[in-house]
Amino acid sequence: YVADIDGGDNVSSVKVDFDFALNPAIVGPESSTEINFTVGKGGVSLTSSSRRAFEMRILQDGTIDMRSEGTSTQIGTFSTGATHSLSVLLNSDDAATLDYSTAGGGSGTLSSNTFHVYLDGVKLGEYAFFLDPSDAGVAYNEGVADLGRVAFYQDTGSSGALIIDDL
Repeated sequence: YVADIDGGDNVSSVKVDFDFALNPAIVGPESSTEINFTVGKGGVSLTSSSRRAFEMRILQDGTIDMRSEGTSTQIGTFSTGATHSLSVLLNSDDAATLDYSTAGGGSGTLSSNTFHVYLDGVKLGEYAFFLDPSDAGVAYNEGVADLGRVAFYQDTGSSGALIIDDL
């Protein structure tokens, strides 16, 4: 699934919120079954790491893994039998920081080319964007406004099902 942000125009900052639950029709909690989520430049495919800011993997066993600059690790866990809220706040500006406040009364500051992840209102951490300019013209890290598309996808050989609401 791919959705354009702001009509497909690239922006320098964005907050992506969605609720999710595992599909109960999928049998067995297997860590190899996953749905991936990312944000990148509008108008391009986000299947290559040089075209996306990060890769978040929501696994059927109740874990969330993150792949971003300098990080490839588990960042959180969730109950597999419940619905959860995920918020990702991103700043693709190459120099400026961005202050924000959350609906729950919290606040924070995003450094340049970083993002924060919240699960059910709890901050899981701050992460740096992949900084791979190898795909000239379509890489997201080429300027101030590099965020224009949200994608949910699966890697070849992966399976899993996620119910997504309120994107």
